[in-house]
Amino acid sequence: MELSRLWVFDFDGTLAPIVPERDQARLHPACLGMLEELVRQDGQRVAILSSRRLEDLASRVRVPGIFLGGGSGLEWRSPDGRHHLPPARVRKRLRSERDRLWPYLDEAARLPGIVLEDKLWSAAIHFRGASPEARRGLEAWRSARAAVEGMRVLPGPEVFEIPFLQEADKASGLQTLCGILGADPDQVEWVYAGDDGNDLVAMRWVLDRGGTAFFVGTPCPIEGPRPVEAPSALAGSIRSLLEGTVP
Repeated sequence: MELSRLWVFDFDGTLAPIVPERDQARLHPACLGMLEELVRQDGQRVAILSSRRLEDLASRVRVPGIFLGGGSGLEWRSPDGRHHLPPARVRKRLRSERDRLWPYLDEAARLPGIVLEDKLWSAAIHFRGASPEARRGLEAWRSARAAVEGMRVLPGPEVFEIPFLQEADKASGLQTLCGILGADPDQVEWVYAGDDGNDLVAMRWVLDRGGTAFFVGTPCPIEGPRPVEAPSALAGSIRSLLEGTVP
């Protein structure tokens, strides 16, 4: 099948509403129907790209025909079940960086109300339940450690994402997907939807190639993406774009 358009979606906050406990996250019914409709289209490919571990994402998305990317695209699963991992040298460097950075992440986790999540390829620091004082302490930790330890901190709704490999973000994940598909990224019509700082990196990459981006939730901090209020609204906007009724 010749590829004409590639649809890529973040999961949490984009296809699934944000919930207090990440283990409770589920596809919004409208987004499930929208994905099922997209995979039936000729010349289209559909992917979900998340910072979650691949096996975690796969347990929440059971739609045949979709490419699934975990760890912001460091690992992918094709619709035929093939698993694509980075080279051994990259995985070795990942282990080294995890060992180096984890003690500093533990510092943040000792603040009251802060929850540290291990995603294998990255860590997430959740502060939804933190007090204003703890949030100030977390910001002080971020300012000090990000500069000294070379940590890359990507903001999201009530969370900081810290990739263990600085070059590993969702824009690089899109490039990996193109390699799997054998597609020229400059010859594909891109559509991307997300809701946080990691997604913004991918959106800029997509917009630079003349693609379309949707930002879900709070006002988008950059120009270019189209704003939508929630996953259900995103599903409607995607259907309109598919039908050619969105300019």
